[in-house]
Amino acid sequence: MFGNNNGYQTFSGDVGIAGPTHLPNTMSVRLENSAPDGDKIKPRGELTFDFPMTLERTDNSHWSMTAKPFTVPAHGSRVLRQSFGIGTTEAGIASMATSQRIRINPYRPDGWIKKSGGTFLGKNVYNTSGAGQTAGGATTYIIAIQNDGTRTDSFRIHGAGPAGGFGVRYLAGLSGSTSITSKVEQGTFAIHDLPPGAVKYIRLLITLPKTANGQHGVWPVYLTSLTDATRKDVVRATVQMAIS
Repeated sequence: MFGNNNGYQTFSGDVGIAGPTHLPNTMSVRLENSAPDGDKIKPRGELTFDFPMTLERTDNSHWSMTAKPFTVPAHGSRVLRQSFGIGTTEAGIASMATSQRIRINPYRPDGWIKKSGGTFLGKNVYNTSGAGQTAGGATTYIIAIQNDGTRTDSFRIHGAGPAGGFGVRYLAGLSGSTSITSKVEQGTFAIHDLPPGAVKYIRLLITLPKTANGQHGVWPVYLTSLTDATRKDVVRATVQMAIS
């Protein structure tokens, strides 16, 4: 039996179970669903991980975790963290899983983006492509930077600059006129000592070309943990000009 937030499921043959994309997460395992809580002969277990994966079951006592494809930059690296625990009670393995999620996910930036007056996209989505984290159709965007890790962390913010006749400005906070444009474009702007769960905001203002000739602009904004540089997230803003 394998379980997640939807409860346990029973299988009689080979099966592959897709792990959730909001990481880290835990899959729970029981040898037998009818075994009472506290049974020492037929224990329970937890599998905690911080990478997209599939859990493969071949029979009652054999399973494996397989990482889904992910991208690693040339000469770069990606650390995959996982833990396995065994216990006799649901409360015991739940406590164990909570501790392991905290331990293996200390550092994780989470970026969200929305156009002015819109709805945030990208919350609890982590990638470096901008998929599911791209907003368009406006010239003013709000970008949220949240610490989704379990320890206080600092994040470097690196955003694209002017291109194709479009002008760009980055401003600090939800309001005000404090410019952080040069630092963001150079990749030297940082948000320091952000506690777990805390959020800071910046704004991206785009100036349109004087003549509309179908220009298309894309501005990725990269968030990188200053403690663990392998932990990154990207949001993107897009603008499509009409043809005059």
